[in-house]
Amino acid sequence: MCAYIILFLIGAKDDLSPMSPYAKMAGQVLAATILVFKSNIQLTSLYGIFGQVGPLPIWLALTLSLLTILAIINAFNLIDGIDGLAGSLGALIAATLGCWFFLTDHYEYAIMAFATVGAILAFLRYNFTPAKIFMGDTGSLLIGMVCAVLAIQFIDINYQLEVSHPFKFDNTPAVAIGILILPLYDTVRVFITRLLRGHSPFHADRRHIHHLLIDYGMSHMRATATLVFINMLFICFVFSFHNVLELHVMLLILMSAATTMTYMLHKTVVKASHHFG
Repeated sequence: MCAYIILFLIGAKDDLSPMSPYAKMAGQVLAATILVFKSNIQLTSLYGIFGQVGPLPIWLALTLSLLTILAIINAFNLIDGIDGLAGSLGALIAATLGCWFFLTDHYEYAIMAFATVGAILAFLRYNFTPAKIFMGDTGSLLIGMVCAVLAIQFIDINYQLEVSHPFKFDNTPAVAIGILILPLYDTVRVFITRLLRGHSPFHADRRHIHHLLIDYGMSHMRATATLVFINMLFICFVFSFHNVLELHVMLLILMSAATTMTYMLHKTVVKASHHFG
């Protein structure tokens, strides 16, 4: 609860009076540290990535857990650029993970997930175009933290299930990335692009995938619907092939598909801008 309160206060402060990215990050690190050290929200293994399946050294497990929480929190913060997008993706991801927790009898996380979905749906009624209210950092940071907790617990709890369990997934890291693909991939892509251009990774620009769709001529609602649908396709893919493809093959396919779609969209926007320019 303390971690959520800290993020709520940071988000509210930033919405009322913008904070520096580094001050916001310091607050996020504090909140993530509380989750990792006090609530034991931890990734204790690589779960098959690079062939590593045993326990990690404690320092590496704690570091990996902190970085994962921070990555997901910031992914939702950065994806909140057009009406309805962060909320719709948050509801989709929380609902997906909530159903799994319910089916595996982990009701505490199912309640957390479904409560989040209910709150988001009530909010989205007033966030669709023409939006009457906006999420701001207060909402996006909290949704990111909830999804981070759910994703980490999904990976770790699934790993501990019996092999014969009907709802056990193979290649859990790839499944989790597939569920969170759009916020995670877009954030990684934008950060790398900014660094390659010599900018701070926190430097604001219009290189997010939702901005590309808007520049292509889509409305906020059409862009949101398109991106949520694409995320759903990735979820269907990882659910269908988690026990068919090898872990690293699944990760390669996920990254290749996301990169190819973004590249094609970027080329289309550039062509359109040259044509009308």
